[in-house]
Amino acid sequence: ERGHVLYGNPVGQQIWAGATRVGLPQPGGDTLWWESIEKAEPPHRWAIGTVIARGHDMPNEMLELETSTGSRRTIRNSAVPVKGDAGEILGAIVLNEDITDRVRAEQALRQNHALLTAIMDTATEIIYVKDCDGRYLHMNKAGARLLGMTVEEIIGWDDYALWPSELATSCRATDRRVTE
Repeated sequence: ERGHVLYGNPVGQQIWAGATRVGLPQPGGDTLWWESIEKAEPPHRWAIGTVIARGHDMPNEMLELETSTGSRRTIRNSAVPVKGDAGEILGAIVLNEDITDRVRAEQALRQNHALLTAIMDTATEIIYVKDCDGRYLHMNKAGARLLGMTVEEIIGWDDYALWPSELATSCRATDRRVTE
């Protein structure tokens, strides 16, 4: 049977307006695109189809939409069944959220982190980042080598745990001057 949408709120209508193709995001950014959304889809192809066919929730399916202008949007698509008193499936409620900006921001953050890490790890001098309590949030490989530790082993420790007492006291005094 073919169902139909009983209600679509204005935001949902805006998300889907102009969509010409839909696909699942693939690792590395390549997308396996589905055919035009106007064509009939097998029930298992969409979260709503799976919900209606199998009767269980389908949370957080990620879809990429390509609009008629060629831009791409990332949508979080979730669906839950609506059941009658006897447990029969009457339909589904679908939630779509446009998370394009968040996905792009996360990608940019990962790229910036990779760039910063590459810069820090190629430096021959010790470079580190501490929190307000003086605990190390990051130290480059040169500093870790000097301490005979891995970068991961340093994270969370303060100067007194890593350096001789006199040097740790001097480091803490310098940190206080810098942060004041």
